[in-house]
Amino acid sequence: MFAAAWVELKKDLVFVYAQSGGRGAAADHDAFSTHMRFPPEEGELGAAVRQALSASRHLDPAKMDINDIRAFMHGEAQERHKAYLKRAMQLTGVKSEAAFYRGSKACSIRRMDDRFKLTPTLDGKGSWGKHQATQADLRYFPVGASDEEIQAAVLESLSLSK
Repeated sequence: MFAAAWVELKKDLVFVYAQSGGRGAAADHDAFSTHMRFPPEEGELGAAVRQALSASRHLDPAKMDINDIRAFMHGEAQERHKAYLKRAMQLTGVKSEAAFYRGSKACSIRRMDDRFKLTPTLDGKGSWGKHQATQADLRYFPVGASDEEIQAAVLESLSLSK
């Protein structure tokens, strides 16, 4: 079962949104997107991550028209993400995309069978660039984890992010 989400920390705000796709994933802000103060209340971030993962969609070419998938991945998702980024920049008080990503900490979350894998970003710009996570950088939580357990795993992954 496909499920993916993204968590990003900039200044004193943490942003959570669903990702949809298949082998590749794109931001799906219409499915779920939220932000909250950092540090979050007990379980608050975990609950948001759970909601984002539940809202993410598997875009299966065997069940959907490939043109619809392409339109989402290469058009709709990118346009919605631009709007999200503009709002995130306003909320954090930064003036450019580069400034928003510089110093951001983030992690992707993706379902892998009966657990979720968290991969922190390691380039200091909220992405991976040439700095790829190693096995030691990855964190996991089981599918049935509580909101508090999810939050603890996400916070640990963000602490590794650069």
